[in-house]
Amino acid sequence: MHTKSAVLVSAVLMLSGCAADPQFRGENLDPHNSATIRGIGGTTENFLASVLVPIGMQKEVLIFKVDGLKVNTWGATNLVRVEAGKHLLAISCRFKVDGMNSFGHEEFTVDVKPGRTYQLDAEPKCYPLIQDITDSPEAQMKSKN
Repeated sequence: MHTKSAVLVSAVLMLSGCAADPQFRGENLDPHNSATIRGIGGTTENFLASVLVPIGMQKEVLIFKVDGLKVNTWGATNLVRVEAGKHLLAISCRFKVDGMNSFGHEEFTVDVKPGRTYQLDAEPKCYPLIQDITDSPEAQMKSKN
């Protein structure tokens, strides 16, 4: 009976390890040899704005996967660091227009250069847009912090 319990525990541990998705780990990359991609939203401030401001448009564009690997155990994020080169991004979008929510998901390839900062954006229906903002005042201010 003791052997059966040990086999059962081993099987459960083995299966739980196999079921876990590998996670993308970009936070330890050298900033000079990698690029930063920023999404929109995903913060407490954005959540409160969407709840407290029922009129107008709020947008959330988050990065869910990089090259098929989840970027966050709990879902998506609004900031990733990736190696220079081409990457497949999976994004999720939420648009709230005058209290009506619409959601979308999209995958697309991006080619990034080392030491650059990119702003991810999307149009309704989750059509992705990305722009190099490295030389913008906002990006320079955030890099000093």
